[in-house]
Amino acid sequence: MSTRTLGLMMGFAVMLAGSTASAGQHDEHQAATADGQATAQVAQCRQAQPRVAATIAAALKRLDDARQTNSPALMRAADQLHAKSVIDDAVWSTLKSRYDENQLMDVVVTVGQYNLVSWYLNTLGTPFEEGVAPYPMSAR
Repeated sequence: MSTRTLGLMMGFAVMLAGSTASAGQHDEHQAATADGQATAQVAQCRQAQPRVAATIAAALKRLDDARQTNSPALMRAADQLHAKSVIDDAVWSTLKSRYDENQLMDVVVTVGQYNLVSWYLNTLGTPFEEGVAPYPMSAR
């Protein structure tokens, strides 16, 4: 993850943390001068940044661990749905050991939705956005 992305995520998290201030805190901020407000906000951000950064880093590690564990089975499921419109028993069993019933349905619906959208866009000849190259035909 880039420093810019992490900075944006931290800024967003700090903004959310600041939005939970009580009405009394809000009144105090309104009564302060513009310089006092800026100083208080900078101090609040400096205090929150290490906690927010640690929280984001831990979440990203959990996400990466889950992706490395679950991604191969999910990719096989997507490939099988695309090729045969069904997930074989071995892959389904692997998915079933990791996901609940609603999540399993989400796997099928998500792959199906992406197929539906691609059929629609391809059939109507929807042009790619400027600067976006089409997926190579040899890889399809």
